[in-house]
This record gives sequence, C-alpha cells and structure tokens, in this order.
Amino acid sequence: MLLERLLAERDCLIADGAMGTALFARGLDPQVAPETWLIERPDDVRAVHRGFVEAGADVILTNTFGANEARLARSDLAERMADLNGVAVGLARDAAASTGRPVVVAGSIGPTGQMIGAADFTTEAATAMFAAQMRALVAAGADVIWIETMYAAADCRAAVAAAIGVGAPYAVTCSFGGNGCTVDGVRAAALARELAAAARPPLAIGVNCGEGPDQTIEIVREMAAAVPHAVLIAKANKGLPQTVDGRLVYPAHDMGNYARRVREAGARIIGGCCGTTADDIAAIRVALGA
Repeated sequence: MLLERLLAERDCLIADGAMGTALFARGLDPQVAPETWLIERPDDVRAVHRGFVEAGADVILTNTFGANEARLARSDLAERMADLNGVAVGLARDAAASTGRPVVVAGSIGPTGQMIGAADFTTEAATAMFAAQMRALVAAGADVIWIETMYAAADCRAAVAAAIGVGAPYAVTCSFGGNGCTVDGVRAAALARELAAAARPPLAIGVNCGEGPDQTIEIVREMAAAVPHAVLIAKANKGLPQTVDGRLVYPAHDMGNYARRVREAGARIIGGCCGTTADDIAAIRVALGA
C-alpha cells in the first residue's frame, strides 16, 4: 500500500498540520464541530488539504477526527456518519490528486468523546463505534486508517481492536500529559511496546498533540528506545495556546528546528498538530530537505 511504499523509498515523510486551526482561520466557530463544514463549506475543507499538499505534505488526514456516531450526535448528524466520512475522503483525495506526486490520504479516527467503562459505554461498544467509522473511510477509498490523539490507553486499545477486526492498514498516535503518561496512567514506552506487539501491528506509531515540540521530542526518544525498529510519527502542537481577544494564539515555535530535532530523535513521519499551519509544514519540509 502507498504509505508502506513511500516509507520504503524515503528516509522520512512529511505529514500535514492542524485542520481545526486552518478552519478556525477561515471563520469556523470554535463551538461548532469541524465536520459540519463537510456539508456547509466543503470547498474550504478541500482548500485546507490543498494548502498542506502544496506546502509539501506526503500524508494528509481527513476532516473526520470527530466523525464517529457519538460525537456527531452532538450536532444531530449521527445518522449521516457514513456519508460524512465518505465526503471527507473525497475532498482529501481531490487535493491529493492536484499534485503530480503520490500523497497518502489517511482516514482520521479521534476518540469517541465518551469514557469507556462509564455508564453503559463498554469497550465492546467503543470498538463497534470505531469499526463503523473505519469501514466508512475504507469504503470511500482512504489509503490508511489514522488513529490519533488517543489520550487514554483504553480508547487506543478499542480503536486498534477495531482496525484489526476491519482488516484495514492503520497507524496510531497517542497524546500524553506532562508526566509522559496517558490519562489512565500508561507511559509512552509501555504503550509503544504494546502496540508493536499487537496481533497485527500498526504501520507506524507515535505521538501527536500534547504540550509542544519539546515534549514530543522526548516522547519520541522514549518510544525509539522501547521499539527501535518501529516507524515513529511526530505531530507536535505549537505549544500550549493562550486566549487573546477570543482567539487561541500559539507560541512562535520554530517548527523547522523541531523537525530536525525530532528526526534525530527517531521520527520518520513528521508534521504538526494544533496551531500548525501550511507555512509551518513548508518550514518542516525545508528543514528536512524533503
């Protein structure tokens, strides 16, 4: 498949930046689910993807982070889950086709937004919810399932079980607190070893979101020591934002410098998360000579 082929051909790949940040800059209300723009303003979503592709991204994530039934229900869109995931893949595919080089369309899978084990939301229910979204993404033509921003190991395990059950190629990135652990107390190294030992391991594992570039670099180092043969992903936030005049403002991190440092730490797929723009992805590409 495409991601494996590119990894075999290239020392490192460039991933995209923050879809939410880009949509907010285009006028999306922070209180509104980004997936609503798949219906209301699809041209804007396509343009964000195209901006990342033109900046040099080899991997772009669909605008489906919250497109599972539980999160979509908050916007009265649960019944349109499959349709919305399909539209999202199509928009990303359009952007990927706008360049003369291969670009991986990764189907984004975020947390369910519910606590596994609370009330009647079981691990089995979470796995089924993840699987339904994954099947919709695969049916629409996503190259790979991209499980991301898993703050809890329990969510990560349910999503991995779903991907294995669906039979789709997949990658996993988790998000860790300042103590280097998930919210349910699992260290990055332990989770990396667990993922690498899965019945069908992910194509790549790593970290996204979090507290900023420095933390991401440290977590990548920890994962590289724990699973030295794994393909590692780094998609750092531009630090922790502050609210200024009702807008989230991120620190002015040098994302090119971050890219060089996290590559040295062991990451092979490098991009950005919250706060990162197409300009940041261009800076990462230049810094890595990609």
